[in-house]
Amino acid sequence: MVVVLGVVIACAIRFLLGWPQAEFTAQEEAMLEKLPPILDTLVLHEEDLSSLSGDYEVCGGSGPYGLKFSYRSEGSSVEVEDVEPTEPSGQPSATSLFCDFGSTAWVSSLVDLPDSKEHLLALNRINRNLAEGEEEDLRELVDATSFVLSWGEELLDYRWLKAPPLGDTRYAWVRTVDDLIWDAQFEIYHFDFNRGVILAGLLVRLPSSPTAESEALLLARTFDNRIAAQLQSLAPEVQAQ
Repeated sequence: MVVVLGVVIACAIRFLLGWPQAEFTAQEEAMLEKLPPILDTLVLHEEDLSSLSGDYEVCGGSGPYGLKFSYRSEGSSVEVEDVEPTEPSGQPSATSLFCDFGSTAWVSSLVDLPDSKEHLLALNRINRNLAEGEEEDLRELVDATSFVLSWGEELLDYRWLKAPPLGDTRYAWVRTVDDLIWDAQFEIYHFDFNRGVILAGLLVRLPSSPTAESEALLLARTFDNRIAAQLQSLAPEVQAQ
């Protein structure tokens, strides 16, 4: 039996030192009103996986999870002190999960909306902090998300990934696991980025190979391009309000 844990990151925040109260602009409020009915059009679809080898189809998984960041703020920057798993935010969201049962590879994507302007600003600051690539921060992420490993998978290595210019803020990393059941190594790529008022997460599990990273990066760019195009198409209507 193949058990796939298809989860992506939707962030929650615990404030240690906050910033002054902030409010969404009128245009952001209008965008947040228009996005919920079309969120499911923004996640990756089956045709987006045509660049991958294998036969991907819709499959079931455990659903999305959240990460709670404890941090200290210093001016416009933050210092992440701790990362813990938590329940999803409960805001409007959409997910997709596709599996290649021949290789046990899978691709999972999520889009979510912030519950406040402070939430969005905090995530942007956290993303920028994590993009600096501190090893201690990566260790926190690895520990907090250790439950994504399925039974029979053993962690071999992990590293920061130089992400393409995804969204407005982003960070990315990858872990290598040994699947003892399939006697093969896999890489699980994690991408988190925010574009406008949209929070996005992508997980890609592929067999280890010289092309795995470029294949995962292509999916991340496809994902971000779709979100950017939708926001751009809504912009004239939002600005007119």
